[in-house]
Amino acid sequence: MAGEAKTEEKAERPAKKMVIRIWQTMGLVSKVAPDSLTIKRKVKGQMKEMTFSLTDKTRVRMLKAKKAIGDVKEGSRVAVRYVEDAGKRTARAIIIMPPMKKGEEAVKEEAIKDVTKEEATKEGAAPEEAAKEEKK
Repeated sequence: MAGEAKTEEKAERPAKKMVIRIWQTMGLVSKVAPDSLTIKRKVKGQMKEMTFSLTDKTRVRMLKAKKAIGDVKEGSRVAVRYVEDAGKRTARAIIIMPPMKKGEEAVKEEAIKDVTKEEATKEGAAPEEAAKEEKK
């Protein structure tokens, strides 16, 4: 009788749920069609193309605003969240990134340098000395 109770407990356990893995990548749009999206991204120094199929459930957003697939233009920077099944990538969400301003990267680099100099002066070193230490 004790053996029967154990088999009944095993039968009552719910089956494990299949885990769906959602991937994310970023790149520049190279081709847009009503049913697919192709982006180019840099992988280990080489440009690689990735194609995603689109469904009616694929969401498109720019910041917090909802958009349509028609709002995605070639050359736009996008982030794509997708699932992969049997080698086929299906987009779940497309996030359109706002365009970068000219010189924004240079401004970011200057801001980092300024913060480093400020930290050095707080510690008692002169900004010129901090700059010399950065070069070492």
